[in-house]
Amino acid sequence: MNASRINSNSKKSSHAPSVWPVAGILLLAALARVIPHTANVTPFFAVAMAAGAWLGRDQLKLTSALAIGSMFISDLVLGFHWTMPFVYGGLSLGILVGAMSNPKLLKTENRVLRFVKSVAFAAAGSTGFFVVSNLGVWAVGEIYPMTVDGLVACFVMAIPFFMKSLVSDLFFGSLFLMGVAHLSSRRTVFLQDGALNA
Repeated sequence: MNASRINSNSKKSSHAPSVWPVAGILLLAALARVIPHTANVTPFFAVAMAAGAWLGRDQLKLTSALAIGSMFISDLVLGFHWTMPFVYGGLSLGILVGAMSNPKLLKTENRVLRFVKSVAFAAAGSTGFFVVSNLGVWAVGEIYPMTVDGLVACFVMAIPFFMKSLVSDLFFGSLFLMGVAHLSSRRTVFLQDGALNA
């Protein structure tokens, strides 16, 4: 019984997606935050969502650690501020959305519908990040008063920045989530063929 359990665990671990390529891609995406670019337009958040989709819910904590670590490295260059915990929290929420997206996208065989769902998940992740990060700006209380009017003003003033990041996340996010879903489906077929030939 113990031997079969060990074999089962070893097979599961051998079939798990590799972490190191994900870590490398996250670091490259973090580099895009440092080099000159249009404000609020980088692929990093979309890559983090795709990492969550690729590694799945089982490795959610690890994916969040890799993404936050990569972002932290770029923040060493860009600088820190009091709302960083909320920024990292919004990033973790986006990774969770990515992890939730892949099983649903894999079950969708129609490519057009899969694309629509990818856009929807990308929009959900981007909006979640916007809400969490701007709640942090308001909660710190350095720019806006801790009132309902201050909260409304905080979100209204952030809309132009959100529109840029939303367009970026919709483009990169839907593209990367579709790519992950395609690779995951190919990987599933490969594993099934390997099991049949074993």
